[in-house]
Amino acid sequence: MKTKLSKIADDLEQGTITNNEAQALLLGLIDITKRFSFIEINNILSKPKLVLFKKDLKNILITENGIDYKSSDDCQFINKYAGKEAIVYEWCGGWWIAEDDDYLIPRICFETID
Repeated sequence: MKTKLSKIADDLEQGTITNNEAQALLLGLIDITKRFSFIEINNILSKPKLVLFKKDLKNILITENGIDYKSSDDCQFINKYAGKEAIVYEWCGGWWIAEDDDYLIPRICFETID
């Protein structure tokens, strides 16, 4: 990965690639660009927010989404974020956790810190 990072930095410095292309390449190193187009990535990168999730995250999700969160993945997700800080971004009218974007998060689930 160090070699890839250096190559991206060198290409950016030499003007071979643009800032947007560099951002996409960097995100590609962690498989983000497979999910989003360049335009979507720009939108996402311009809107991240640090938030504090409410402690009763599970009940809010059940009420808002009408889904019963009982699987082991659901429980791990809720335990990981309930009452804790995370970075979220807005995309396609919904909120998503930057490092764990498998769940659409209703705005009511968190308070914005920054």
